[in-house]
Amino acid sequence: MVSNSHRSIIMAFALSMVAFLSLEAQGSRTVSVPVKSSYQFPVAEEDFRSLLSRTSAEKSEVRNRQINVLNERYDLSDRSDPNAKMSRGKPVQAGVRVKLPAGVTWESLSAMSPEEIREKGLFPVGFLPLPHPKNAEGGMVFPSLPLMR
Repeated sequence: MVSNSHRSIIMAFALSMVAFLSLEAQGSRTVSVPVKSSYQFPVAEEDFRSLLSRTSAEKSEVRNRQINVLNERYDLSDRSDPNAKMSRGKPVQAGVRVKLPAGVTWESLSAMSPEEIREKGLFPVGFLPLPHPKNAEGGMVFPSLPLMR
């Protein structure tokens, strides 16, 4: 039977060997230049004052672009359900808000197969991810979906 002190010594030895082998493996790797990625923490390439003035100047353009995207994709009118309320009485919006392509109804979409919807390009864009105002990929892990082609 192995005592607790012997187990501790064995565990310490095993962990030290794992750490040693890990460090040894890292040391044998060649050093490469890191590739810039949208998933990395941003590095300040300009000073704060110029960044603030530049982004402040772009604010209205970015806001208008995002509002246009929302208006193209969704019905943003105020149509609340008279019978449904959130806590504290806030109204709940009623109905589907995603806009369909011109000449398409929900009934006609439901009669089509997914392949037919994809071939005709009739998938409602309101169900696709919204673009990030400052990042073309939008932070998506899979930016190239079959429906987006």
